[in-house]
Amino acid sequence: MNNAETPKTNGLHPASDDRNEETQVQRSISTQLHIRLAEDVCAYLDAHPSEKITLEQLTRIFHISATTLKSSFKAVYGVSVSHFVRKRKMQEAAKMLSETEETVLTIAGRFGYENASKFSAAFRAVMGVSPTEYRKKREENG
Repeated sequence: MNNAETPKTNGLHPASDDRNEETQVQRSISTQLHIRLAEDVCAYLDAHPSEKITLEQLTRIFHISATTLKSSFKAVYGVSVSHFVRKRKMQEAAKMLSETEETVLTIAGRFGYENASKFSAAFRAVMGVSPTEYRKKREENG
């Protein structure tokens, strides 16, 4: 190479570096927006534990597509929106079973379940035991 030639830059040009940096900034902003969206949805769900909230309702409330909602939520929390909701409800129900004398049916109703058997099935799937077994174990240990 003679002195008049420009040196090679490993195939990268300064303009290319600027584009890469811009792309990284855009990804960072996008990630921050996804995190904020998931946190806002989570806060909304926590504020409305007894309501049966659908994905469609959440998309309308937050003005986003179902795909964006699902992917953002899963990226931040590692589970689907429905799994997250079910787990949170069952954790709160478990607390009520431990701290109150309310019937399983009453507690089921507080969390949007119309009958005890569906609630019991959901509770068992999350907590590993039925609501009655959970309450009994808590009373024995408690």
